[in-house]
Amino acid sequence: MTAVWRRDWFVLGAPFVVALSLRLLYVLSRYTPELGAFEFGDYPSYAFAARFWLQAGTFASDLFLVRPPAFPVLIALLGEDKLAVLLVNCALGALIASLTALLCLVAFKARAVSLLAGMIVALDPAGVVYSAFLAPEPLANLSLAVMIVCVYIGVTRKAWLWLGLAGVALSASMLARPAAYLLWLPLTVLIGLFAWRQRRLWIGLALFALLSGGAMAAWIAHNARVFNHATFSTIGVYTMLYYRAAMLERLATGADIETVYARLAERVEARLARPLPEGVDIAGARFTHFAATPEMSAAMTEVAFEVFRRYPHLYLLTVPLGLARMYGHTQPLSGIWSALDVLWNIGLVALSAVGVLLLWRHQQRLLVGMTLLIGVYFTIGALLVKTTAIDTRERSMLTPLLACCAAYALSWLKRQKARAQRYDESS
Repeated sequence: MTAVWRRDWFVLGAPFVVALSLRLLYVLSRYTPELGAFEFGDYPSYAFAARFWLQAGTFASDLFLVRPPAFPVLIALLGEDKLAVLLVNCALGALIASLTALLCLVAFKARAVSLLAGMIVALDPAGVVYSAFLAPEPLANLSLAVMIVCVYIGVTRKAWLWLGLAGVALSASMLARPAAYLLWLPLTVLIGLFAWRQRRLWIGLALFALLSGGAMAAWIAHNARVFNHATFSTIGVYTMLYYRAAMLERLATGADIETVYARLAERVEARLARPLPEGVDIAGARFTHFAATPEMSAAMTEVAFEVFRRYPHLYLLTVPLGLARMYGHTQPLSGIWSALDVLWNIGLVALSAVGVLLLWRHQQRLLVGMTLLIGVYFTIGALLVKTTAIDTRERSMLTPLLACCAAYALSWLKRQKARAQRYDESS
């Protein structure tokens, strides 16, 4: 029994050690005292929100209308130490590799496949880059991985408490990064399809829906009370206009991007029928739309859909570009590392597709269902709001599921090769 536990701990621990080492090496390779290589300019807004929470003890800053509270609170708890936040993010990202190995161990009861899946996550270039990163992805993605493991254990072992824990984990993910805030709805349906004949799971299903849906409702209620805007986050509307629609306008007109931004902001202001805020010119007006009021959000949505209706052919033609970026390119990497990253991503996606087919054939319906549902949810969500300024950061939350499917496919291919060799030797 001791030997068994030692092997299990190695399967879980080795991916973490490799993952953490690679993330720390990446930090060392790009380190500067300002840590500018590890963010795209968003970190100051999170840091300001953290400072506000520390000083005021509330989430009343309008930055919390854009940024849910979990990552700013983490920054505050770490004393607003930028390097400490980066190192903690590295550790959180590395833990995802261990959770992936755990998911495979529970699902397949095969240590070799589990270790391989954990190592895929540890080595994944997008995972390395976007764990060693000053943003909420490591915290959000780790929470999402915990949710996936808890759902799988809860449903397959008919343990309702695990589904309650899954609801807590999904709540943490959405409060770290708003992309996941509607995921509880399709997941509740998926779990219900597996649990409706199991009365022992009805309580767990209800807990999952109440906890995750309740977290979403509570944050919307907070924003409605404090900001008079009943929304989870305004970032989606802002991104849809100034990323998705702006790209289409730029492609259609050939204007430079700053001119496009100014035109879009001018249309929003015209719909609001108001003068620009004092000291702001039309080129910079878009920044006043970041923490949007309900009226601003409505005007921004109208302008964005006006652009989409004007250029439907460009809208459709840019979807493959967004998919290629989301699943094939990690922006901070360059040179030979960028080429290797593209090859890695092509292989990962191809093997994952094979793995999904094999898992379906081998009756792993729950794992296939979660992979497809969560994959479609985040892919559609990302492509609705942008196809430019998009890369593997937007698929980083899917890496554990992709790794499990890819490891299963590699294991099957290895077995098929061994079987063919035995056949050749015997014939």
